[in-house]
Amino acid sequence: MEPPAYTEPVGPCYADLREGVAIVTGAGTNIGRTIAVRLALEGMRVVLGGRRAALLHETRALIEADGGMCAVVPMDLTRDADIEGLFRAAVERWGSVHAIVQNGADMHMTDARRVTLEGWERSFATNVRASFVMARLAHGLMAPRRSGAMVFISTVGALRSHQGGLPYDASKAATDCMVRNLAFDYGTDGIRVNAVAPGPIPPIARGAQPRLEPLVPLGRKGTASEVAAAVAFLLSGQSSYITGQVLCVDGGLTVQLSPRGHRV
Repeated sequence: MEPPAYTEPVGPCYADLREGVAIVTGAGTNIGRTIAVRLALEGMRVVLGGRRAALLHETRALIEADGGMCAVVPMDLTRDADIEGLFRAAVERWGSVHAIVQNGADMHMTDARRVTLEGWERSFATNVRASFVMARLAHGLMAPRRSGAMVFISTVGALRSHQGGLPYDASKAATDCMVRNLAFDYGTDGIRVNAVAPGPIPPIARGAQPRLEPLVPLGRKGTASEVAAAVAFLLSGQSSYITGQVLCVDGGLTVQLSPRGHRV
C-alpha cells in the first residue's frame, strides 16, 4: 500500500503566529519559497530574501494571491550589509522581527580530494557566517521583549555524509553546532533556536541520483510542504519548550545503520 503523503493545510494552524514578522532567506525557490508561503498562510508578514529578484517576486505573487503580506529584498548572504538590509526592511515596514528562517545556502558538494579552498570558504561564508550574522541581528531585536524564534535549515548530510558531500555537509554540521550553542546562550533571553534537517526533497540538487525511495523507511521522498510544516511548528508557541534541537524531516533515513534488506 502506498504510504500516505502530507496534506497541506487550507488555513492557519498556529494563531500565535498571526501578525508576527518573519525573515526567510532563499525564499525564491523550492523549500524556501514553500516556507515563506506557509508562514504567510499562518498570517505572518514575511520578508523574502534571496539573490534572484525575479524568483522572489514569483513567491510574492503566490503570497499576495492568498491575501498575505510580504516584502521583497534581493540580497547576497555573503554580504553583511545585505543581511542588515533584510532586518532594516522588516523594522521599517512592520516594526520588528519575531522569527527568522535561514534557508539560503551554498550547496557546493564535492569529493574531498577535489575541494578547493575557495569553494570551502564560500560554503562556510554563506552557510555558517551568514547564519551567525542573522542570529546576532535577530537577537538584538528579540532580546528586549524576551521572545522570538529562529530556525536554520540544515541537512541530514550534517549527520550522515552525502557521497561527495564536502564542503556543504561540513558547513551544515557547523551550523548544527551553532544552533545548540545559540539555544544555550539565548535561552535566558526567551529566544528559542532550532534547526530542521531535510532528507530527500525533490528536486534533488545533484545530477543523476539512484532511486531513493527504497532507502527511506517510509518508502517515499519528502515534500517541501512537509519541511515548511516543521518550520511553522518550531516557530509557533506549540513548541515553546523545544530549543537547541535538529529535527530531521527525512522519512526515517537517518535512523538506520543500513537500508532495509541489508545487514551490517
